[in-house]
Formats: sequence, structure tokens, C-alpha cells
Amino acid sequence: MSTGAGARVKAALCELLFRCGAAALVRALNNRRRGNPVCILSAHRVADPAEPLSERDAADLARGCLSLPEFAQRIGWLRRRFHFASLEAYGRALAGGGTMGPNTVILTFDDGFRDVYRRAYPRLLADGIPFAVFLTTGWVGRDPLMLSEGDVREMARNGRGLITWGAHGVTHTALTALAPAEAEEEIVRSKRQVEEWTGAPVGFFSYPDGRYDERIRAMLVKHEFSAACATGRALNWGAVDRFALKRIPCESERLSRFAFRVAGRV
Repeated sequence: MSTGAGARVKAALCELLFRCGAAALVRALNNRRRGNPVCILSAHRVADPAEPLSERDAADLARGCLSLPEFAQRIGWLRRRFHFASLEAYGRALAGGGTMGPNTVILTFDDGFRDVYRRAYPRLLADGIPFAVFLTTGWVGRDPLMLSEGDVREMARNGRGLITWGAHGVTHTALTALAPAEAEEEIVRSKRQVEEWTGAPVGFFSYPDGRYDERIRAMLVKHEFSAACATGRALNWGAVDRFALKRIPCESERLSRFAFRVAGRV
């Protein structure tokens, strides 16, 4: 069987199992066996293919960024089956040794694309859905694709209580590739800048490219961060490391495949 044919067979089987309720069963089993694991989703863009597309838009859609119809579908599907929680609430639970309820999902956006302001934020605000935004501060206002300072300030003002703001470095350089002083400067400058724009303390960090080590982790502790998000493609359960929270990509794919990822079958 060719690779393409094999992929089609797997996709068809996944769709059949999804329609039979297998994803919900996997989720229920994980809730029972793993003490209600928390699913943190990581997204970047929400592009609208109905609008004129720039070369970057087309390239990002081809690479698998969320389209607006997919985003709306995902949010609607998740709202009917999961409980959206804020990253801030989860951080407090971890710090206090507590847990979250069953079927908890947390939505995060990295980098600071203006799509979040134009397409995701209005829907999430209207529905009262909490979410987190990790800003690469050196990219803010850089070009029309990125959030402007005014966008950030408006979102912070209108989304207070719903949006958790976090730092994602200044230049999006992997911190493990930098000298210690440079890495610390990226952390401190991005934290201070996000705090200035949003008017709120910043206690969360997202590692650029998901790369970190004990040296970087110690810097976050030193500068009073309470938690940090990595990658990991897994749910968070058991002895969770607050400075290595795992996230599952929220990208373009069949809803049936996404359902199994959120359930823990990643």
C-alpha cells in the first residue's frame, strides 16, 4: 500500500471511530485514569481564505495554520464538550497543589499575529471564553501581520478577566542558543514591555521554539514567573512541572483527528 493510500485509510478509520464516539470514550478513560488531565492548545494564526491573501497568508495556510471556518468549528465543538479555563486559573491551581475539573481545555496563541485581534478575539470575547496571548514584543507593530501596540492595549482593556497575557521573548530567538546575559535580557525586556502595554503583572512565559533548559527555567523563577509553556504534544497530568507545561497544536486538520488529540490520543 502506498504512503498516500495508507494515510487515506487511517483518516477514514479515524473518522469512523470519531463518529462512533470513540474520542469521547478515550477522553472519559483518561479523566478516570489520569485524574482529569488538562489540555492546553497552542495556536498562532486564524487566517481567512475568503479575503485577499498575501504570499505569507497563503504560505501559512499551506503549512497548516487555522482558517477562520476551522477556528469557528473548533470553538463551537469544544464549547459543547469541554470547559474552557484560563491559564491564570490553572497556574493558581498548580501553585496551590490543586486540580482542575474534568474536560478542561485552555486556549493559547503565540507570537502576536493580528489575526488574533481581528478574528479570534471578537468571537472569544462575545462567548466569554478565556484565552492566553504570548507576545513576541519586538514583533508588535512591525508590520500589518502583527498586533499593534494599540491592538494590545484595546484587547487588554476590553478583555480584562478573560485574557491572560504572557511574554514570548523580544526577537523569538531560542533562548538556549543565546549567551546567559542575552537570554535573560530577552526574558526581562519582554516581560516588562507586556506589563506596560497591558497594565497587568505578567507571570507566564512561552519558550520560543519550545526550547528551554534548567538555566532558562532558573531565570524565569528568578524574575517571578509562575509558569511557562513548552510544546510536548501531550496532556498535563500527574506531577506537572509548572515550567514545562505541555501543549497540543491547534492547527488545520480534520475535526475527527483533532478530537482524538484533545482526548489524549495525540
